[in-house]
Amino acid sequence: MTMIADTVVGDDLALVRDFNREARAVNPEVSMFGIIDDVNPEDDPEIYRVLTDPEAEVIFSNVLLTEEGDVWWRGKPDEQGREVPPSHPNARFTVSVRHLAKLDPRIDDPLGVPVSAFVFGGKDFTAWPPVEEAFDWDHGIATKGAALESERTAAVLGRVGEVEFNPFAILDFLSISPGAFAELHFRFARRLEKVPKVFGVNYFLRGRDGGYLAEKRDKRVWRSGWSSGSTETRMLSRPQRGGYRFTKICAGCSTGSSGRSSASGSTRRCSPSGSRSSSRS
Repeated sequence: MTMIADTVVGDDLALVRDFNREARAVNPEVSMFGIIDDVNPEDDPEIYRVLTDPEAEVIFSNVLLTEEGDVWWRGKPDEQGREVPPSHPNARFTVSVRHLAKLDPRIDDPLGVPVSAFVFGGKDFTAWPPVEEAFDWDHGIATKGAALESERTAAVLGRVGEVEFNPFAILDFLSISPGAFAELHFRFARRLEKVPKVFGVNYFLRGRDGGYLAEKRDKRVWRSGWSSGSTETRMLSRPQRGGYRFTKICAGCSTGSSGRSSASGSTRRCSPSGSRSSSRS
């Protein structure tokens, strides 16, 4: 759960409605509810700081309880820096958003914050690209949301890791049919003057050895370089059948690299200085 945003309004739920023909969202909760498995000080410094703050009130579930009364989860190191493995894959934490250093100053604004993009993500280890932008709203809702397939997680019943049809990646939590939920999205955009962009993301591509090709920190590049349209980042996109897919992206250099796996199984990236590097997946 890497906090890659400039500021945070919420991490889970959002109530989105049209106000003056603009999509705006509010956070209906006062807390964040996240998976704690593999939260560590290197990849998740903001969340790790909150979870280990003795002044922060935190609700833990499915974690390991030590004899001293402390909580432990996979990814949390001991005093010697060694990882202590036991905890449930669906171990969770709940904590007030007020503890976040990046809390958006408009957190209590009754008009909410403007919404410029809808991002749908699933766990597809085979083919779905890291980032893809839909051609338009309807195309995005249909192909990035309603038609989404994803690996089953430990948060739901069934065998973990099996790929299943999972519209909007929330099939187990929908209170209406997926078709009715999709129709709500189609109708919603017709009331807007500026329709948000739609993206599909996938952080879970695997290489031939079964290991992930990307890591948590790669989200920073995908988010800042594509979704936000940063002027400091060079982007080249190419239309595919599924949407606009970035082929090269690099902050600070003119060549760029998509970070995609080559035929040999290696992954090429650009360093911040513009020099290129290669690493095996």
